[in-house]
Amino acid sequence: MLKCKFKNCYGLKDFDMTEIPFSTTNKGNKAIIYAPNGVMKTSFAHVMSDIANKKAPRDNIFNINGKYEVSYLNLTFTDKKLVKTDRIYVINSFDIKFKNQSDSISTIIADDKLKKEYDKLLSEYTQEIHNFEKVLSENSGILISNIKSTLISDFDMNSNSQWYEVLNLLNKEIKNFNAIEALKGITYSDIINEKTLIVLNSPNFINKIKEYIDSFNDVISSSTILKNSFDTNNYEELTRSLEKNNMFSAGHEIILNDGVTHINNIDEWLSIYKKEMDRIQDCVSVKTAYKEIDKLLNKNAECKKLKDVIKNEPSLIIQMSDINILKRNLWKTYLIENEKIINDITSKLKLNNEKIEKIIREANEQKNAWETVINNFEDRFQVPFRVKLENQASVLLEGELPNLVFNYSDGINDIDKTRDELMTTLSVGEQRALYLLQVIFDINKISKQSETDGQKRLIIIDDIADSFDYKNKYAIIEYLYEISQNTSLDLLILTHNFDFYRSVVSRLDIPRNLCFLVQKTNHSLMMANMPYNRDYFKNGIFTLIKNNAIDNFEREKAFFAAVPFIRNLSEYLDNSTLYSELTNMLHLKDSITDNITIGDYFAYVHEFVKNDTYYLDKGKKYLERLFEIADLLSQNDDSIKLEDKIILSMACRLKAEILMRTELLKMPNINLSCSENQTRAWYNLGKTTGCFSKELIHAVESVNVITPENIHLNAFMYEPLIDVSMHRLSTMYKKLISIEHQSI
Repeated sequence: MLKCKFKNCYGLKDFDMTEIPFSTTNKGNKAIIYAPNGVMKTSFAHVMSDIANKKAPRDNIFNINGKYEVSYLNLTFTDKKLVKTDRIYVINSFDIKFKNQSDSISTIIADDKLKKEYDKLLSEYTQEIHNFEKVLSENSGILISNIKSTLISDFDMNSNSQWYEVLNLLNKEIKNFNAIEALKGITYSDIINEKTLIVLNSPNFINKIKEYIDSFNDVISSSTILKNSFDTNNYEELTRSLEKNNMFSAGHEIILNDGVTHINNIDEWLSIYKKEMDRIQDCVSVKTAYKEIDKLLNKNAECKKLKDVIKNEPSLIIQMSDINILKRNLWKTYLIENEKIINDITSKLKLNNEKIEKIIREANEQKNAWETVINNFEDRFQVPFRVKLENQASVLLEGELPNLVFNYSDGINDIDKTRDELMTTLSVGEQRALYLLQVIFDINKISKQSETDGQKRLIIIDDIADSFDYKNKYAIIEYLYEISQNTSLDLLILTHNFDFYRSVVSRLDIPRNLCFLVQKTNHSLMMANMPYNRDYFKNGIFTLIKNNAIDNFEREKAFFAAVPFIRNLSEYLDNSTLYSELTNMLHLKDSITDNITIGDYFAYVHEFVKNDTYYLDKGKKYLERLFEIADLLSQNDDSIKLEDKIILSMACRLKAEILMRTELLKMPNINLSCSENQTRAWYNLGKTTGCFSKELIHAVESVNVITPENIHLNAFMYEPLIDVSMHRLSTMYKKLISIEHQSI
């Protein structure tokens, strides 16, 4: 069940929609609304899409907030409380700017079982990876969200590298790496950032670093204690070893390079090393080089922060001879300090790696759902391209966006194109077909959701077949039939195409109580059950008059409305006499039309009607009775009956010709004979001679626009009359009557 009330919601000024009684049967889960263009379809689809997406509909023209109450099954949505829902889905008419809904495509790439198995394996170390990122972020000052990309960049990895690839590389990097004491406690972002890198990578700075290192090494080479190969890192490593192994307690001693100095305890070692390093730092050449570096680090706040770091740890300068190596050494120092975490992660990866690789292979092989959708699309719709998915496993397992490639062929050559590239080449109809592929993905996703959670969903389809050729249009109808077999989905189809409406009703076997027509009355919208689901002439008109007495007003209306139908039949049957007689009832022909009686009409159509019983006077003039019926019908603006509209159309055309004839006959030597398109010919003659008033010209123009010159048996040709509201026809008829009264 779907109930809706709208007020000031886009084009829906005040619309109390007739309840749509969806049911659980495979016939009761589909409904259709026929509405002329500009009446309600697009506004209704827009409102329902807004409601589903927790947006507030409004009247954008008059800037008024919309009010609504929508009930679908056990759900209620009102303007007082916006609630997002996935139980209502709107397929809009074609929009050339449509975007790929990647999640819809993803859901049909492979089955849930495979993904759940992968997710289970992945979840075993996902939290560890997060912890790992968190520790590195705390050490480096880099945002957690940027840890992976920074590592990939600093270690020159492929930008698409996965976490397990990054971790495997890091594990190899730290295997034979000793943490650098000078880098401990150094925050990556303090020394490596956008502002500092400008200075660090400048040729001038690089030269100054080289000068400092050269001066430093010169001083060390003259040391009686240290050698060039014995740097600060060697010192730190030796110090840790001495303390850890209690070397001095065991009676060991260190003899320095001078061959004289003997060190017998750790304190002596620390004191002697500090004095030697102070001597080196106090050396004039080293100091001079340091000051040059210091000057270059006065450019901005970030460089000054780096300057403070170097001041506290001068030996850091030695590490800055190669910034790329420095970056890696910083990360490796952090990793050594957090070795347990990375070992835990890599151990889990190693255990799960074979299973993950197996799942990836299965994901690439699993094509049933994907190929079914694509094959059905390509079999049904005539388009010059085929669709391929390049990253199926990654879509399923890694959550990547699907990468669709379209292989375009002109029958001789073919080439792969992206969707955006293809859109510039395709015709509008082919673009619509491509849009329809996206719709198919979406509906598959929705079907899958309903199968999973057991919840019914409403799909609203707005003029999806508009502008397709007949082959593709009927392919769409077949697809609608298929999805209508899924009773977990309720379909509400909107269309302004009467031929499409009838085809859908017939092929989907939509029950009569779920077929609706919406039309504009004077100031509102009216919705009612559509009475024209089958052949209107056979099941509407002829059912009332064939072999039946014309003994009431309803049968009489059908009898009068049959004039254009039987006239068409006579044309197909090549009965020129009958065709001429009935043409005289639709157009004024000399004095013939004025004198036709009801009895004459019975005589014309006796072989079709097979009955000549009439509840009124058969001697009454046809035109007189036609206008009497039209007078009555023009008082009812709410009628949706096609026979009422046909009669008013006939009356408007004949009344217009009477008014034109009256004015034209006032002109000397006028010839009113006409073999075809009489209303148009008289109108042109009146304009040329200048004998029509502006009011009459305007009225006849309306008649020519609204009422069809010929009404054919083909139901499609009735679409103009179905689309025209009774209010508009009544207004036009009353205008002609008013002009007639003015001329008397």
